[in-house]
Amino acid sequence: MITTLLILLAIALVLSWVSVMLLWWHQSNESEHATLDRVAIKHIEKIIRLSRRSYYAGSLYSRRAFGWGNKTLAKVFVKAFPKASAAFQKHDIMSGLEHGPSSYFLHSISESKAEIPKPKIRRKKIVA
Repeated sequence: MITTLLILLAIALVLSWVSVMLLWWHQSNESEHATLDRVAIKHIEKIIRLSRRSYYAGSLYSRRAFGWGNKTLAKVFVKAFPKASAAFQKHDIMSGLEHGPSSYFLHSISESKAEIPKPKIRRKKIVA
């Protein structure tokens, strides 16, 4: 408990020292004083954007890595057990359905019909 309080006190001292040094540096350079809330909002927006980008990039690259790993493991497994190659062949999940609700859906699908051209409509009146 006391070590936690000492660590928090040390962090508070370091942060206060850094803030005082930053204020003195701004004062010596006669730069415009930016309020702390504007600076904080700008940095928070950057942190949010960076975390969002890193989350999506991490999910993209992890999916790619897992896909590559799965393919590699499948190839190694087929090399070790050649008779198991039929289990790793890609197939269409909709093929072979003849009964059940999916078959009704498959039978209702038909090929697209050729488009019937519409007759041209005369836009101008025929004046006699």
